[in-house]
Amino acid sequence: MILAEALTLSDWKVLDLHYWMKLITDCSVIALLAGLTVVLMERLANRLAASSRVSNLALRPLLILMRTLVATFFLTLLLKRLFELDLITMLSGVVALIGVAFVAFWSVLSSMTCTFLLILFRPFAMGDHVEVKDDGVEGEVCDLNLLFTTLRAADGRLIQIPNNLFFQKVIIRRKGVSGKSLEDQLATNHQT
Repeated sequence: MILAEALTLSDWKVLDLHYWMKLITDCSVIALLAGLTVVLMERLANRLAASSRVSNLALRPLLILMRTLVATFFLTLLLKRLFELDLITMLSGVVALIGVAFVAFWSVLSSMTCTFLLILFRPFAMGDHVEVKDDGVEGEVCDLNLLFTTLRAADGRLIQIPNNLFFQKVIIRRKGVSGKSLEDQLATNHQT
């Protein structure tokens, strides 16, 4: 009897088995829907890659973005259910955080997106001689990763150029003899 007097009405909610069962069920359904959504999106991306000439590796930045958006959406639903928060307030906070993160990582996202475009449109290949007209930087393309393309200058120096620079400057290309595609080079970098 002393315990019952000490508990307020809101405390009874904590001891209510029906409340906890419903909460666990709702959270499980939200987690299951999130997992299914990610699996379906990955299958859709794999089919897209198979139907076009784009590799799964080239779609990786897009998949990371899609997973992040799905996780953010379902995490918001989960937090709303757990803490009974106002959905509009939570979504505005999440959108503000995403906006700040987007501004902070703009150059990285830009380079990753441009890597995807370089692989898709193939303006140059491994072994090609590339010159950035305005900057006077030139060399043979010897490596490509998600952020940079590496050129080997005539004197042996390695020059790393952000991939987004290829879409901002005039590039002069002379075909090389290597013939290895950028997509193959990115796959090689990913395996090591």
